[in-house]
Amino acid sequence: MNTLIEQVKTEIAYRGYSQSTCKSYCEHLLKLSHYFNKPLDLITDDELNIFFKDPAIRKLSSASQKIQINSIWFLFKNILHRPLNLDIALPKAKPRAPTYLSRDDIRRLIESCTDMRLKTLIVVCYGCGLRIGELLRIKVQDIDGQRKTILIEHGKGDKSRYVVVSDSVLNQLRCYWKMYHPTGWMFYSRWLMDKPMSPSSFRKALKKHAQMCGLKHWPCLCNTST
Repeated sequence: MNTLIEQVKTEIAYRGYSQSTCKSYCEHLLKLSHYFNKPLDLITDDELNIFFKDPAIRKLSSASQKIQINSIWFLFKNILHRPLNLDIALPKAKPRAPTYLSRDDIRRLIESCTDMRLKTLIVVCYGCGLRIGELLRIKVQDIDGQRKTILIEHGKGDKSRYVVVSDSVLNQLRCYWKMYHPTGWMFYSRWLMDKPMSPSSFRKALKKHAQMCGLKHWPCLCNTST
């Protein structure tokens, strides 16, 4: 990997940013280097302004362009120690009201699920109000049945917290444990037990099951951030 990008990666880790932020920043900076076919420290402000006027870039969402800008800003400020002067007009994001599943929808989603693994994922995600990334990184040792809590490590903002678990969620976890006997990751990958299940695997299974139940707003079961 590009030396400057490695420096960005190291600086991000030092500042305690999340892994997803690190991945996004490094990917965008690598694409930028390939776009200009030159080292990042040789790219000028004028070239960056031209880059953001490229039709292929302008058609991206406002959120995607902001991530690109933030990654460049991080590089210039913390690694290159250079001022950054950009003349960019970002498209205004169109707010959309979120849609949610009703309690009857959730009950139907859970009660009709015959896959113990998927059912437990849904119960824990909904019952504890977790993001998908938080859900899939739960370890067996993080669950305290006596205190009825789960330790969520490296959640949003890379912060850790405890969530309260109801008796029904704990019972579902116990049934799951008796069937799968996890020792490390609670929801380990089907292919590698020492790795957590991937978010895409959960989303695909959830979407398929929700469609079978006739539900249209399946993503609103939980926060999809990782």
